[in-house]
Amino acid sequence: MKKYSSNNSKEVLLPLLVIVIMILPLKIIYDECNLFIFVLSILFSLTFLIYIIKKTRESIFEIVFYDNQIEIIYSYIKKVEKLKYSDLLEYHFIRTSKSNTDHIIYISGKKSFSSLEYKNTIEFIKWLKEKNPNIKINIFPSDSTLEYEFQKETGFKYREFHKETL
Repeated sequence: MKKYSSNNSKEVLLPLLVIVIMILPLKIIYDECNLFIFVLSILFSLTFLIYIIKKTRESIFEIVFYDNQIEIIYSYIKKVEKLKYSDLLEYHFIRTSKSNTDHIIYISGKKSFSSLEYKNTIEFIKWLKEKNPNIKINIFPSDSTLEYEFQKETGFKYREFHKETL
């Protein structure tokens, strides 16, 4: 049964960003150089754009957390990675005004994706800790409400001051 899921489909916009960035240099080359150099730069730009599109398509995935395993399903290539919860090393929650992303670090790699759609993050953290008690949970920024709620559940951590530094 599917418990939680997310994806990184926002990366599809990367080739559009590359096109916008390449327009100005191509315009300058068109105005300043001869036709041969302009055609050559267009061909180079198109080759680079095709490469970016291909790499982006290979990296788009959906991550699904099931009760017994994690599946990373790649959208444009026929590939599915299955992970055991014991393979997870770290889970990072990043909640800032500009970005809400999650990162997992597992034995054979690292994946970043938009934050999971769930109502209670603390509930998800508890569920994840039940599946793998050795997983390291990181929350950024450290002064966030989520970090406070997490520490309220797991015990507060305070900085230790050494006598030499006082």
